[in-house]
Amino acid sequence: MTPPQLIGARVVGEYRLWLSYDDGRQGEVDLSDEVSGGVFEPLRDHEFFKRFTLNPDFHTLQCPKRKAHFAGPVTTTIIVTRMERMTVEQIAEEALALPSEARAQLADRLVESLDPAEDGYIRQLWAAEALRRRDDVRSGRVEAIPGEEALARVRNSVGR
Repeated sequence: MTPPQLIGARVVGEYRLWLSYDDGRQGEVDLSDEVSGGVFEPLRDHEFFKRFTLNPDFHTLQCPKRKAHFAGPVTTTIIVTRMERMTVEQIAEEALALPSEARAQLADRLVESLDPAEDGYIRQLWAAEALRRRDDVRSGRVEAIPGEEALARVRNSVGR
């Protein structure tokens, strides 16, 4: 499988870049741990670091007049590693900032990614719950009401 191609990059802070790939993946990456020693030592100078550019022919990050560059697979590894370090809360915050259609697509993809074995287990739990509720109605422990009346009660309780 061909790794995604780096198609966009911009400096967003001290040793931080916003990277985007042709597969739609994008995110901020902190390169402060990667810009030390050897050919990367000049990048410790933030003013020099800010001169990073994207080489559109080779899909790499490079600095002018230096051999220092990060190749596509390296930046892919760096950004994926950084994104994997995001907390669920950080991911949720980013996802909630997406437009509605993108959030819906993301929700579909997340649901589709669930483990089928877990899905079977969840279905078993819901089946057991449905049987319990049926038995409660049949035994008289709960009173069934028509659907329209139930919806009207819910609408009244939420002020609609």
